[in-house]
Amino acid sequence: MDADENIVEGATTGGATSSLTGVAGVLRRAQNGFVRSYALTMLLGVVVILGAVWVMQ
Repeated sequence: MDADENIVEGATTGGATSSLTGVAGVLRRAQNGFVRSYALTMLLGVVVILGAVWVMQ
């Protein structure tokens, strides 16, 4: 039981923790509080979606 807790659960929990830490670091930089940054992100998202729709037609 001890090996299972340390190896298996440690690997799954540790992997999830490190990946979530990486994602949180990226999102922390993206959330800077400036409305113009959010507006630019929304505009880029709309352009990407419209581009994808245009390519698929």
